[in-house]
Amino acid sequence: MKKLLVFIFMFIGLAAYAKEEEIFVLPLYMTDVQNNNSYGFETASEIVADDIIQNFLLGNKINSTKLDNVKALTANDFYVKEAGNKFRKSGLIDFEKLVKSINTTADKTLLVVGYVEDKNEAKLELWDVLKLASDFQIDYQYNWTTMVMLIDNTDGVALWHKSYTMPLASNKKPFSAKNFSAAADNYEKVRSFSKNIIAKDVEENVILRLENKTIDYSDNVKPVPNEGIGLKYYKKGIPVKITPPAETIEQQLLKDDTFSL
Repeated sequence: MKKLLVFIFMFIGLAAYAKEEEIFVLPLYMTDVQNNNSYGFETASEIVADDIIQNFLLGNKINSTKLDNVKALTANDFYVKEAGNKFRKSGLIDFEKLVKSINTTADKTLLVVGYVEDKNEAKLELWDVLKLASDFQIDYQYNWTTMVMLIDNTDGVALWHKSYTMPLASNKKPFSAKNFSAAADNYEKVRSFSKNIIAKDVEENVILRLENKTIDYSDNVKPVPNEGIGLKYYKKGIPVKITPPAETIEQQLLKDDTFSL
């Protein structure tokens, strides 16, 4: 009997700590054997995606596939590469086609897109820009932009999105690296911004977006004698409720002396 009770409590404890959501975090641009940069760093998209995944796994709200497994699952995915190329050219992404091509059991995908625009507004990988700026001594106020989008895998609709921008150059120091040590310094700055700013903010906002919300308007509504209508409105995934009155119309009519059959 004691063993049975212990088993029941263990099961309840595991259920209490079960993750509520599973989200597939996908960096749009990834490195592999054929696609690497001059410094051997992870892409800007991968850096942010990995930090977000680590935060999800350390928390108790969201479960997520590790980055190595994400890369293995999407290594030969034509639509992921096509989406990356299309975004560079047009700034557009076909969410529905992209998420349907991904082999995942998660019902939501968090797409991470990191890039830097040059003087001609071409979207480039951050480390490629660093290499070009260093080799040709280009002094330009580059900004690193990261777009994060939460997508419903069922219909390919964006549920939430936000952009983050970090200046890569300053008035005193251009974005360049004379050697690998200087490139590594820039890498650490990018990692710090990703871990301490982007990943924390994304986790907080995604959790808020996914939590069911109940709105109680009863305190703001003036009571009207002999009138009471309870309303309840459900929006997909987010129930929004208006607290019903304590009594129904029928109950109030029964108390009214002027009402008779």
